Amino acid sequence: MNAPEPIREPPHNLHAEQSVLGSILLDNETWDEVTPILCDQDFYHRAHRLLFRAMAKLASNNLPLDHVTLAHTLERTKQLEASGGLSYLGTLIHDTPTPKNAIHYARIVADAARRRDIIRNAEEVIDAAYSSGNHADVLTDAQERFSEIGNRGVSDEATPPPRAALVATEEELSAACLTPRCVVSEHTYADVAQVVGPGSTGKTTIMIHEAVHIAIGRPVWGLDVQSPGWTLFITAEDQRERLLARFREIVAALNLDPDERSKAINGFGVWDVTGAEVKLIRAEDGNIVLTALADRIVRAYRDDPPVVVNFDPLVSFGASEAMVNDNEQGIITAARRMVKGLNCCVRVIHHTGKMNAREATLDQYSGRGGSALPDGTRMTTVLQRWNPDDTAGPRPPMGCHPGTNSSITIMARAKLSYAPPNLPRIWIKRTGFCFEHFTELPPDPPEVLQIRQANQLERFLRSELDQGRRYTLRDLEEKKGIISMTRAEIRVAVAELRVSGRIVDDALPRDQCQGSRKTYLCPVPTAPLQSAQ
Repeated sequence: MNAPEPIREPPHNLHAEQSVLGSILLDNETWDEVTPILCDQDFYHRAHRLLFRAMAKLASNNLPLDHVTLAHTLERTKQLEASGGLSYLGTLIHDTPTPKNAIHYARIVADAARRRDIIRNAEEVIDAAYSSGNHADVLTDAQERFSEIGNRGVSDEATPPPRAALVATEEELSAACLTPRCVVSEHTYADVAQVVGPGSTGKTTIMIHEAVHIAIGRPVWGLDVQSPGWTLFITAEDQRERLLARFREIVAALNLDPDERSKAINGFGVWDVTGAEVKLIRAEDGNIVLTALADRIVRAYRDDPPVVVNFDPLVSFGASEAMVNDNEQGIITAARRMVKGLNCCVRVIHHTGKMNAREATLDQYSGRGGSALPDGTRMTTVLQRWNPDDTAGPRPPMGCHPGTNSSITIMARAKLSYAPPNLPRIWIKRTGFCFEHFTELPPDPPEVLQIRQANQLERFLRSELDQGRRYTLRDLEEKKGIISMTRAEIRVAVAELRVSGRIVDDALPRDQCQGSRKTYLCPVPTAPLQSAQ
């Protein structure tokens, strides 16, 4: 008769469980580090499960995670003795060497919990394989079981709620808003945003200029500030001193009164994380996971929330550009946690790709990387430096003229989910730290534009004819830069003028005939200009 096999104890690590709990009591910030990894059910010992559960309750109520507060909570729920008593809490603190290794201990505990899950489910699958008459059912059950184990660690928010909790109440329907909190009308709302532009466009300085106006409640770019407040600027590129110097110069250029100056200073907060590994997400075992940064920001400023949080530049707060869309989607998820917790705009400042910078694109996909970021954000602002030598590109609105010491930047609101479509572009003229803005007029309807272009072309032909210059269609197309019309627009305008009898093909003087060039476009002297109204 064979001796019975010894019963093996399920995988667990007592010291790691104690060290996780002790680390939290020694340093409350480790709670944010271990909660993405562990839940209370991951602890093997019941006392530790009770302790972790009580800690979670304290954290949700924003109470300190020290042994006195924890003991008081457990005593009120009559669980202090089952959790080891007051002396055991002291032991946890005394026997934990350092809270710096909390993540390491948490992963050991989580690994043991996953292995226990595998063992338990494997035993149940084996029992089912012996008793079931259909191997396909057993296989399906096994796949579902082990897939669920692989997904452990997903927050409780991902657990589908009961149907009754999904149905809206009348009060909820009445209170629902189509648009989130507006910070700046037709520009900034309490949602995720990105600002895109090539290097040297002045993205950061423009954002500081906006922050000053939002703080004092003064219109920015001609747009009303609906929710004045303070801006949190988290910088991983420019040191705090550099940003404050720019802020000082912008404030000086605005000539603020003492009250406005005080509001501006109190409305601009700079958190300098240059040179530090401060990330919103991290790469772990080939996956993108959230760090505790978003939740820490929410907890730190919950009682006095900013209206805008800027991350500059985006690339410094991501995990890996090798996993482009996963990386960007992780950033979006972290940003939405802050939007939800603070009811503010979370804005990432992003560089354009090389090709987009060269072509000066102004659409929502002008940023470098993938499509997850522009698709996930609700506001995309694109900045491009205007080049006056680019005759084929957009032209500044009336009154916006380049100066010797000034630069002009085009601001396109390429995507704004909470405003009317096709918002006009804003042209920003910067001279030192002084900013002027010019808003484009709405584009003319196609039929009105064609009439105006036909009138423009007729005036041009008349003026040139008075000076003895005559044009063929080919001549006009070569002058497209002077006329500020494309070849296609010139052809349409010429066709309109011919059909309406305002120009005719007339014979060129003999001394101007060359090869097949025998006629020119001659405006009819008595033909009136057509009204564009």
